[in-house]
Amino acid sequence: MNNDLINRYIYAVTCNLPTKLQAEVEMELKNMISELLDARCGEKEPTDKDIRIVLTELGSPEELAVKYSGEESKALISGIYFLWFKRIVKIVLPIAFAGVAFAILISSFSGFQPSVENNSAFISNMVSEMLSGAVSAAVQAFVWIVVVFAILEHKKVKFHEGDFLSKLPAVPDKRAQIKIYNPIINIFWYVAAAVLLLGFSHLIGGYTKGTGWIPAFNQGYIQEVWYLIIIWVLIGTAYEIYRLIERRYSKKLAVATIIADLSTGILATLFFTNNRILNPNFNIIFRAMFNVNGEEIGRYFPPFHLIMLAMILFALLLNMIVTSVRAYRYDK
Repeated sequence: MNNDLINRYIYAVTCNLPTKLQAEVEMELKNMISELLDARCGEKEPTDKDIRIVLTELGSPEELAVKYSGEESKALISGIYFLWFKRIVKIVLPIAFAGVAFAILISSFSGFQPSVENNSAFISNMVSEMLSGAVSAAVQAFVWIVVVFAILEHKKVKFHEGDFLSKLPAVPDKRAQIKIYNPIINIFWYVAAAVLLLGFSHLIGGYTKGTGWIPAFNQGYIQEVWYLIIIWVLIGTAYEIYRLIERRYSKKLAVATIIADLSTGILATLFFTNNRILNPNFNIIFRAMFNVNGEEIGRYFPPFHLIMLAMILFALLLNMIVTSVRAYRYDK
C-alpha cells in the first residue's frame, strides 16, 4: 500500500536505524502494516482513520526504532533516550570542537606579527593549543550531554506528547539528503581558511626565477580588516550548523542559503575591492607569469584580487542556484 502517512511513519522509524538495517526494516514494516490493516478492514479499503489507529497501536517511530536496533537493554542511557542522545552528540560535538578551535585561533592571532623566525614556533604552539582545547571542549560537551540524558531517563521525561502522527517528517528524496559529514568538513574548512588568511597570507603568492617568492597580499591590510574574516567564518559556520540540523534540501534551506551567500558576497566585495589588499609587486609578477613567447597576454588580465573576487561570487551564485533548484525539485 502506497500511503503518504505510512511512508512517513516508516521513514521516521528507519532514519533512526543504522544504514545496513534500513532496507530490511522498511520491508518488514510495510508487510506488518499491510497485514494489520487487512486484519482490521478485511476486503474494505482502509480509511485514514484505520491507518492512524494501526500506526498508533504500533507506537511512536522512536519506540519502534529502539526495538529494531536492540537498544532496549538497561544502561546509563538506553531506549528512546539513547536515540536522541546520538542525534544531539552528532550535532553538538563538532560544533563544540570547531567553536573552541576558532576561539583559540582568534586569541592566538591577536597581536601576532608573522616573521620567518617565529612562524615555526607559532604554528606548533597554535596547533597544539587548538587541538588540546578543542578536544577538551568536545569531551566536556559529551560528559554534560551524558549527564543531561541520564537525568532525563531517570525522570522518564517524554519527548513526544499527544498525536505523534501529526509530527511525522516528510519522506525526502534520497538525492535531497545532505550527508552529515559534509557540513562538518565545511566548518573545519572555514577555520583552516581563517588561519591561512589571518596568519599566513604570505604563503599565497607566486614564484619566478628572477624575484623568488612574492606574497600576493598586503598583510598589514588583512590585519586591519580581520573582523571581515571573522564575520565571514561566523556566518559560514552558522549556515553549516543549520545544514547539519536540516539534513536535506528544503525551501527553508534555500532561503538560508540565499541569506548566507548574499552576506558572504557583500563581505567578500568589501574585502577584495580595496586596492590595498594586493602586494604592489605581485600583480606585475602575476601578469608576467602569463607572457608567452614575448607576448604580454597577462596585461589583459584584471588584477589578481578582482579575479579572486569574481571566482568567489561565481561560486556563491552557483551554490544559491543549485540549492534553490534542488529545494524546488525535492521539497514538495
